[in-house]
Amino acid sequence: MEWLIHPEDPYFHLASQIAKSDWDMLPDADCIISIDIEYNDWLKLLSIRSRKLDNHSEFLKNFHTKEYFIEAAEQLSKEKGIKHIRFKTNTIFT
Repeated sequence: MEWLIHPEDPYFHLASQIAKSDWDMLPDADCIISIDIEYNDWLKLLSIRSRKLDNHSEFLKNFHTKEYFIEAAEQLSKEKGIKHIRFKTNTIFT
């Protein structure tokens, strides 16, 4: 996910510290909801949002990272006893 913040970014360490503080201090969620969309629907949503970064080739390579987020949500759900709902869409556009 280098498109989010690259490890060589001067603020990477600070972002990591903030994430750790959030993990340590914020309460656990009551429920985790993962929305799993298809690649073509993702592209359509990006085109509607119309941000410059959304068309960057490196950003577009990261669609598959959604699985890492879903796996992390499933793991956290099991570890903490938090309900996880995975909503998988067939298509959101007709």
